Amino acid sequence: MIVVDASVCVSAILPEDRFNTQSVTWLMHASATEVRVTPNLALAEVAGAVAHRTGQAALGVAAARRIEETPSLRVVSLTHQVGVVATRLAAILSLRGADAVYVALAELLGGSLVTWDQEHLARAAGTITVQTPAARGASLG
Repeated sequence: MIVVDASVCVSAILPEDRFNTQSVTWLMHASATEVRVTPNLALAEVAGAVAHRTGQAALGVAAARRIEETPSLRVVSLTHQVGVVATRLAAILSLRGADAVYVALAELLGGSLVTWDQEHLARAAGTITVQTPAARGASLG
């Protein structure tokens, strides 16, 4: 199970993002046995980030819709258990609340996290497997 962070989704949606090509390639080339999920929190994060970077609210809403319609990605609802684990991880790893949700979901699912977020990469590495789309793609060969 692979948890996909909003940073990967935003990067895939915005052509001018420096990681766009790598994000699009990775998202579009899921293996048949690989399950990729993102928490429903990512929809708000993607909408906000895209609207902020483009200055257009409608593009933010459309971006969130695109995430929901991405065939290789399943949007999952957050549970109380995810919240409890995220609370613990936010404190232990000094992560922002939303960032801790992605790590908590990966931990609970026994999976890994794919992200461009440097804090995830640096702080969560001792708790779960954390990789960029570029590293994940290379490791799958």
